[in-house]
Amino acid sequence: FGQEAKKTAELVSFIKPSEKVRLVSLLSIRKGKRLVQRTLPFLNQEDAAEILVCFFNNLALLIKRDVDDDVLHELYDVLANTINTLDLEKVKLTWKENTTNFLAFFAIF
Repeated sequence: FGQEAKKTAELVSFIKPSEKVRLVSLLSIRKGKRLVQRTLPFLNQEDAAEILVCFFNNLALLIKRDVDDDVLHELYDVLANTINTLDLEKVKLTWKENTTNFLAFFAIF
């Protein structure tokens, strides 16, 4: 477990879920989407919630940028599993902190 935890920590430090601009940039390219897809199941709840909120806040932009890549649909299963495993109250709190349109949250869930 030690080596896997170290690699996960390296990937989290590379993804930096708290830096929204960097995360959106990462989600805008094919390799970035694949990286998030592979690492999301191993992240702690706080980092996973931040990625999830950032993803939904920028969904229109990500769809627009995915026209050529056609990879975004592959994130569905990972995002759905993440939503199912997260504490809903933590996601609500993260959403409130990171968006001005809190009502959009209820359209997703």
